[in-house]
Amino acid sequence: MTTQQRVAFATSNGKTITKHFGHVKSFIVAEIADLQEQRRYVVTVDRSATHDRGEGRGHDHDAKLLPIEDCDTVVAGGMGTPMAARVLDAGFNLVLTSEPDIDKAIARFADGTLQHEQELAHAPRNQ
Repeated sequence: MTTQQRVAFATSNGKTITKHFGHVKSFIVAEIADLQEQRRYVVTVDRSATHDRGEGRGHDHDAKLLPIEDCDTVVAGGMGTPMAARVLDAGFNLVLTSEPDIDKAIARFADGTLQHEQELAHAPRNQ
């Protein structure tokens, strides 16, 4: 039996994993089965949910999760500990990684070598 997973890789440019989840502009969603990527597509984040809108605090990080609610795992380069807790509470698996390249991260996730790096979860920066 094949188990398929949908994995959302946080990005701002479609090539690298965003180091700070608050700046994510889109997700590359990879469908992975049988230890390999089956399909890939882009999901855009509502601009009001990003730090980059120029309005300072008040952005809605939870809104970032709505377009990927059918995914199993979220992969990012780093995020605040409150957001990490919300990702987990929403039922996602979470992988924080220092691997910047999305293609390499997808291959490593598929073969089971992409490891969660807990130290990439940080205290909120705007407190």
